[in-house]
Amino acid sequence: MDVLYRQYPTLFKNKRTCWTCNQHEETNESLWLCPVHLEILRPHIVQFVQNLKTDIRQTCDYGDSFLESELNNNSIFQFFLQPRGNLPLPTTDSSFYLTVRQIITHDFSYIFRGKYKHKKTTRNKILSNFYELTQLIKRIIWKPRNDTFKKWKVAQRITKNSYKQYRRKTNKTRPDTDHTSQNWNEDPTTCHYFSYT
Repeated sequence: MDVLYRQYPTLFKNKRTCWTCNQHEETNESLWLCPVHLEILRPHIVQFVQNLKTDIRQTCDYGDSFLESELNNNSIFQFFLQPRGNLPLPTTDSSFYLTVRQIITHDFSYIFRGKYKHKKTTRNKILSNFYELTQLIKRIIWKPRNDTFKKWKVAQRITKNSYKQYRRKTNKTRPDTDHTSQNWNEDPTTCHYFSYT
């Protein structure tokens, strides 16, 4: 929302707060770290961890004696597995946030290390479970937020043409600037020319 507000301030001037809790300004970071979203996500993450535990126990080639503690102490899931209020909310530096942004962290891949004979099996387990986790998070947080945003745009009568009209209108009212400062390369001898052979 912060990007849309920056590009089209008058179209979105009345709606800068979180679509779920209306308590903080919505940004790309706060969307995934909103306390209300995290609480909505909590039972789904707990269920995911239970399913992950069952899957690893059924498919692993080696012992899984530390699996329970590995999952409970894993920094991605720890906030969700602990009772409410025991741990601070995840931040942009946390493994959970990196996971939400679709970065496979060491914390996630470590769960599968030493459990399978073949690297290919380990890699496939990491990728398939990571995909399942990120899709779960998107389905629980992003999808409802996106649906609410679309309904709001319809109610406000904001369409694709609204964005185009806004750009045309603001470009006409913007004062002319000296475009020579925007040239990347002032030296004509170092220009690059492309030719087709």
